[in-house]
Amino acid sequence: MKHSILLMDMTKSNTINGVDRCIHTIVNALSKEYYYLVTWIRFTYNLVSETQVQQRNGYRLILVPLPQDFITFLRDDSVRKDFWLSVYNHLSQIFIPNTIIHLHTLNLMEFGILVRQQIPSCKIVTHLHCIPWKSSYNTNIRGFNRLYEQYYLRQETCNPRQYIVQDYEWNAYTKSDCIICVTNCARDFIRRMCPSATPKIFVVPNGIQDYMKPRMHGKKKKNIRCIFVGNPHQSKGLAFVLEAMQTILIRYPASLTVVGNIEKKDEILQRYPFLEIQFVGQLSPDQLCKHYGKSDIGIIASIQEQCSYVAIEMMMSGLPVITTDVDGLGEIFNHGVNGMKVPVSYIPGIGLQVDVLQMGEYIMELGKNPEQRKLLGENARRHYLLRYTQIDMMTEIKNIYSTLFV
Repeated sequence: MKHSILLMDMTKSNTINGVDRCIHTIVNALSKEYYYLVTWIRFTYNLVSETQVQQRNGYRLILVPLPQDFITFLRDDSVRKDFWLSVYNHLSQIFIPNTIIHLHTLNLMEFGILVRQQIPSCKIVTHLHCIPWKSSYNTNIRGFNRLYEQYYLRQETCNPRQYIVQDYEWNAYTKSDCIICVTNCARDFIRRMCPSATPKIFVVPNGIQDYMKPRMHGKKKKNIRCIFVGNPHQSKGLAFVLEAMQTILIRYPASLTVVGNIEKKDEILQRYPFLEIQFVGQLSPDQLCKHYGKSDIGIIASIQEQCSYVAIEMMMSGLPVITTDVDGLGEIFNHGVNGMKVPVSYIPGIGLQVDVLQMGEYIMELGKNPEQRKLLGENARRHYLLRYTQIDMMTEIKNIYSTLFV
């Protein structure tokens, strides 16, 4: 007997992100096994004009267009209710008893509950890839700072509804049959904010298939090659990296390769005219692998991050990593063992600040010490093999599924 697994997410672009990579990993792994019937439903905005059903290699992909008036859709409960019901009726043949509905976007919880109401034997798994309130760093920095102070600095009891504003997020934590977090800090957040949350909360870090070639660690160099991979969001911290490199410019010049669709490149080059910066844009996995291989140090400067695929890739490639000591990054790296962790402090009235002077010192220290780079890189590679492989991730997810099958 095959077990039906229905994965669902919502996307507004063709850009590959961490959620996409996680779902691709799950879908591709399960579709190779006889005991699973796998369907991936993607609710898309401006990517398709009508529902498309595509048979892929071992699984079924269904693309469902979201309403064109997306803002009204998000704000109007009745509009969403009618839309979810129409989708359910249109795709009713794929919803069978005992299906596991694996949600990767929190605002799909409404649809998941609708399906479970129609077929009570279905189970809902919520996969928490990010903590929503922390994303406000990029859109409402004052609001983020206020919540950060309450959550981390003050001893007062936090009002959960300040952090969980949307009903669909609250329902995801309290009405799912189980929750998969990618970090311990996400699990702790749910337990702190929602004492009534499902007792079945699992921590399953992201994992990827090993595709890196063995690294050859070089000798002491005059110019160390650093690499930064990220999107243009302020929370990714490219500005901190540039400031750190500026602090050591005279003493120890280093070059920086920036991967990702970064905006205002000309402004950056004008502001840092003496830094050696190369913008290479968005890269395929093969191209990125080559850049990792040519680099000496990986730098992650995020202000908030869960289980970063960039961090996993850098470990997999055997790169010595300099990272900010925040959230999931702090869980992945052990200072001086498999990476160097830069302190992040909160200054009232200003907000979170990365110690760019210390980051610069670490760049210079690793640049001058090839043996330390080699040790950190080898330990990082070993840590990846022990905890962040695709096999590890899929073994834990399949074990979770097995607890839900009736």
